[in-house]
Amino acid sequence: MTTMKFHPLIPVFILLCTAVASGQQQQLIPKASPANPTELQAVRVQEQMKPAFLIQPLVHRLAARRGQLLRFEFEIESNARPTRLVIRPVAMSQQEHGVIMPDPEAAEPNVIQVLSASEVSLAKGEKHVIQCQMRIPPGNSPFLSYGVLVTELPRQDLGEAKDPNQPRVGIRFMTQYLLRADVEVLGVRGDSVSQLELQAGTLTERDGNAIINVFIRNPTDTPMEFQMRTELIARETGRRIRSPLWVPVRSNQLPPDRYNTRILAETRLRMEGTLSEPVFSGDYDLKVEVVHQNAVVKEETFPVTIHSGDFPAQDATVVRVARDISIEPPHVELSLRKGGNRLQALTIRNGSQQNVVANIKP
Repeated sequence: MTTMKFHPLIPVFILLCTAVASGQQQQLIPKASPANPTELQAVRVQEQMKPAFLIQPLVHRLAARRGQLLRFEFEIESNARPTRLVIRPVAMSQQEHGVIMPDPEAAEPNVIQVLSASEVSLAKGEKHVIQCQMRIPPGNSPFLSYGVLVTELPRQDLGEAKDPNQPRVGIRFMTQYLLRADVEVLGVRGDSVSQLELQAGTLTERDGNAIINVFIRNPTDTPMEFQMRTELIARETGRRIRSPLWVPVRSNQLPPDRYNTRILAETRLRMEGTLSEPVFSGDYDLKVEVVHQNAVVKEETFPVTIHSGDFPAQDATVVRVARDISIEPPHVELSLRKGGNRLQALTIRNGSQQNVVANIKP
């Protein structure tokens, strides 16, 4: 038998990871033998986690004119236990894939004010209403976004142990919500959206398929809202494939909400999209358009070269028989035996700008 000795902290990390992965009780250290009571004793860890409180809604979608005063509310309900909360306006930052996070290091925005108490204590099941207001500032930005951070204060009590001589392991979760008020500013033309910078446009491979990636940057000090779309144009034939783009964090949203993009001030985002048709080796131009209020306000074109074998998953389902002429599936299997396919449909796609005559032979 091999004996292993661990630093006292090491078994804690092993136990926590195993408990979270399985969701069941784990007993990983042998019980102490009666002959040697100083040996490590078994510690049981069981996953059990609930948010301390719930809030509705998480985001307010509002519309107002410059100078207008808006008031809005968020409702909190204590869920799992009594809790103490701190509520305050907070600056926000945005990651490249679109997730918006609180930025506690930055100065608090002075446009939005919390009118209700900044610190509250709630019993289990008790409700509280956060009251806020903001006055729309002057300016040419057609979109504004401000945040309110609700943070649970850590509990001081650890609870009494049934046996103070037994080892104890615990994880303390603290619940935090970032609430937002997104405002469409009415009566503003939205000229600032044209200041967005399109930095790069490429085709990359993901799971064997072609994915459009475009990087866009907001160099201004105001957030913006827009949509993006692309056209992949074959230089040799002029064939065009149109595709909308979205920010990755919204990929699970249903259209058309998926395509509405919000970018914070001084932020860089990665937009992505898929191609509705197969593409083959050759030189292309990727035209990218930024759209606001159904008008194109920014346009850039990026050169793209596709090589044979760049997208193997596409090659497994489609075969190219001539320039911009493709057939799918690439292989057909027919059988007269019971259970076999006696009929198979073929799809011939003409992606060129001219008529084509096809002669099909078995």
